[in-house]
Amino acid sequence: MIRSRSVMMFLCVVGWGGAVMAQSPGDGGAVQARLLGDHSAVAPGQTFRVGLLMDIAPKWHTYWLNPGDSGQTITIDWQLPDGWRAGTTRWPLPQRFTEAGLTTYGYTKQVMLIVDMTVADSAPADAMVTIAADVNWLECQQACVPGQAKLTMKLAVAQQATQANQMLFDQWRRRLPRTVDQAHDVIASTSSPRVGQVVIKWKQPVHHVDVFPATGQAVELAEIQTHHAGDTTQITCQPTIYLPDQLQSDTARLLVTYRDAAGQRRGVYVPVKVRP
Repeated sequence: MIRSRSVMMFLCVVGWGGAVMAQSPGDGGAVQARLLGDHSAVAPGQTFRVGLLMDIAPKWHTYWLNPGDSGQTITIDWQLPDGWRAGTTRWPLPQRFTEAGLTTYGYTKQVMLIVDMTVADSAPADAMVTIAADVNWLECQQACVPGQAKLTMKLAVAQQATQANQMLFDQWRRRLPRTVDQAHDVIASTSSPRVGQVVIKWKQPVHHVDVFPATGQAVELAEIQTHHAGDTTQITCQPTIYLPDQLQSDTARLLVTYRDAAGQRRGVYVPVKVRP
């Protein structure tokens, strides 16, 4: 779903000469997309990773899981062999864009979304299979146009798995946010004492703390305020619930990004109460 107070203005410029719609890899669009696996051969029952790698032309960008005030999140519609399963899409740390009074979140240059795939237990060995995906996105420079690609990837099923593209996947894995329980080396504790409030205690010095609302259509986290001093970060926001039936708990997620002592940009998802 496209999200914007001014999206109709953006879509009206599809015919503008500087905007090109990307239909498939190699068509000359602003975004080029392809599928890659971290294995060239997988075994029955194995879980492996598939990456959607998107190369983005200079001065263009596309959007994160929450696009912000305008834009459209990247969507992936998988077509898998019988019995195969796709997990949740994992998103690298986004950038913040501010233009014409709107704040959006997304990516420039290159991004790889990572999905865990599980091979069917009944998958026959010594066979080749095809993983396919219909991918849709919005690519923006001064104007925004929709992009789409029908992607495929060939993969061998064998008795013994064979790794591939490990350096690339490790590079993008390091850019994925962690959960609070995975960040025990950095975070001493988190608490949500009140609706729309989070307190983070850090074990190690951090700086350049920033906050992104990692929400979907069910709830909006607006008016985010951050105060960081010493080993403590306090965050407040104003939750608005639009689709209560789609909320699976009384909390939503904030993505907190920061620079660690070595200057590396990291991120952690923290829960925030959205209703009592």
